Amino acid sequence: MHVSSTYRPQNQLHPQGNLSAAASYTFSAKEKDTETSLSYFGARYYTSDLSVWLSVDPMSDKYPSLSPYVYCANNPIKLVDPNGEEVIITGEAAAAFFKEVKKGAKEFGISVKMDKNGKLSAKYTGKGSISKEGQLFLDAVDDRTVKVNINAINNKKGTDSEFMFGGAFGGNELFGETIDGEWVNQYAVAKQTVIPSELNAMDEFYGLPGRTSLHEITEAYQGAKIAMSENIISSATGANNPLYKRAHNNAIPQSGQVFRYLYDAHNKPTNIVENARWIDWNVGAGNLQKNLKTTRIY
Repeated sequence: MHVSSTYRPQNQLHPQGNLSAAASYTFSAKEKDTETSLSYFGARYYTSDLSVWLSVDPMSDKYPSLSPYVYCANNPIKLVDPNGEEVIITGEAAAAFFKEVKKGAKEFGISVKMDKNGKLSAKYTGKGSISKEGQLFLDAVDDRTVKVNINAINNKKGTDSEFMFGGAFGGNELFGETIDGEWVNQYAVAKQTVIPSELNAMDEFYGLPGRTSLHEITEAYQGAKIAMSENIISSATGANNPLYKRAHNNAIPQSGQVFRYLYDAHNKPTNIVENARWIDWNVGAGNLQKNLKTTRIY
């Protein structure tokens, strides 16, 4: 989510390669059960002795030419399967965010489902070729090297949610292995925080239901892909972070602009965040602007 004002950073990117040196963490940084010699990947168990999974790949219908038991298309040197999950929606407002995602996906001819664990699956059911934006969303859902964690929350007084509008870029963690001095088997876990009620109000105003919810998912995904390809290490997110800017620009566009206005104790506009006593979050332009949220700072 991009707001046309000075951005207040909410989260931080984490350095890459947080791999344990313990012997139990071996294949692709997953913990190995010493009793069974199996590696647990979150969705399935993997046996490194046979180089296969012990259960069928839940995504096997998308890859009919491959055995549902093989790991990474039988190419574990170049590819990685972190846990078989791609976009996961959690949090108190998960159902509300999924509702927005369904609206946005429908506009691009895409059918979306969410299982009991919050995992998304998507399929293009439209006519003709899929649009660029639709493909961006499918890539985020289907990419096995990136897991997007969406934390859907409600706006609550006295929490960080008051100081953001709609969504916040949460950065990502990079994982992998070093073999013969080369960083391989890389995958990323991307993070994003969203407030569905605010995304809904914004998209309804601009007449593009669900569009900015798709933006939030693809922004997180694009940030992770850039980080993986360039091994970027960053200590902060937000408007001053070059990775955030590139991820924002590569994602499905928002439905429109959000403007943030700061006011001091005398109700006069200010550009100094420290002097602000209340904040207005508006959409639209000129005399047609509409206030969607006001944050009081005490």
